[in-house]
Amino acid sequence: MQRAWRKPHPWSCRRTTFKLNAITAIWRTVVLRNDNFCRNLDEIKKFAKDVRRNYGRVTMLINNAGIVNGNFIIDIQNSSVERLIRVNLLAPLYLVKEFLPGMLGNAYEECVNKVPKLLRPPSADDIGNKRVDDPPKGHFVFLSSVASQSVVASLADYCASKAGLSAVADTLRVELDIMGALKYISVTDIRPFVINTGLFEGFKCRLSWLFPILRPEDTVQRIVEAIRHREGVVYIPWWMWFIPLIHRVLPYPVLRLFFIISGNFHAMDNFNRANMNQD
Repeated sequence: MQRAWRKPHPWSCRRTTFKLNAITAIWRTVVLRNDNFCRNLDEIKKFAKDVRRNYGRVTMLINNAGIVNGNFIIDIQNSSVERLIRVNLLAPLYLVKEFLPGMLGNAYEECVNKVPKLLRPPSADDIGNKRVDDPPKGHFVFLSSVASQSVVASLADYCASKAGLSAVADTLRVELDIMGALKYISVTDIRPFVINTGLFEGFKCRLSWLFPILRPEDTVQRIVEAIRHREGVVYIPWWMWFIPLIHRVLPYPVLRLFFIISGNFHAMDNFNRANMNQD
């Protein structure tokens, strides 16, 4: 049976805001509740500068921003695609660039000296107050998606952005390893199935026992566990790891049969938020 969608209640949103404010007061956590800043590089730089000035060094960055368009490629507007890529992919990448130097701390010089000199631009050392003298420490968390390893009709731009986000996470992990910083700074890539937050309201999957709509509370609990144990790549639920495997092994005629059985072809037919991000 398909699990019914639950729309967020206003009081639920208020309780969430209250909890976030409490966490902020205790752990000096900065929670960005508006993704408008994600659409402008200058705003991202200003935000990062304000955070460093008001809160000091950032040792954990959770990239959680995401939007969905839900249109076939033939219909989607160019401006909507660009907006989605800026929010889902470019903003997290720019935030990593802003806060990585501070996480490297006093190991910055040692780490960047391991980067091939031919690959470094002349302005690479112009990072100003991003650097700190504290020991290296940090954790980058990327909220990607199982969609980063799969395809769904009407989600071409979303799947591409999440695939890019996972690629950023994987590449960052390799580069930190090359620089000798992976023992100080962790990278966690979270790849959940659809979460019942309203973002994918109307999404339906035929095999709900295999592809369950995730409860936000359970998903958050698993993410917290992954952060505490500094895990690398986390699929939610865990058996979603087979998705990238079958996509890389099976030819399209076989995949097509799987798509038909699972309901992939028509999963987004009743997506209620389509065209909401159109100009």
